[in-house]
Amino acid sequence: MLLHNHKQAGFTMIELVIVLSIFSVMLSIFGLFQHQLIGKYQTEHALSLLQDDILLLQKRSIVKNENIQMYIYPQTKTYEIKQGGLGKILITRQLPTDWEIQLNTLAMPIAFTTNGTIKNPGVMTIKAANKSYKLYFPFGKGRCYVVEV
Repeated sequence: MLLHNHKQAGFTMIELVIVLSIFSVMLSIFGLFQHQLIGKYQTEHALSLLQDDILLLQKRSIVKNENIQMYIYPQTKTYEIKQGGLGKILITRQLPTDWEIQLNTLAMPIAFTTNGTIKNPGVMTIKAANKSYKLYFPFGKGRCYVVEV
């Protein structure tokens, strides 16, 4: 007579619940970090794009001797680059909607002379979700720079 000795080596229900609980906690923690990272990268991208557009404004003023100006609209969280002041709109960009923008001492429009010097130097503040930034537009030929406050 043949006896089969079967060992059942499965997991108990308690073990499965513990493992699934740990797994779900890990996923929720990862989701929180991912949300924070996305916000951080969106802020960095928007600031970088704003700086690049200001550099474009300065370069076109120098190279093409154009009267080109940037207008920042804090209420609508947008900015435009216009040719000839009130002329043709070259670029319109939307800034993140959760930003609070204060122009402080920065007068509109932002414009550069044909030798690259800013016409109206000043400071503006941007308050993002968890951080604040100051954008400095100094005297001279230097372009704007961003400082985290």
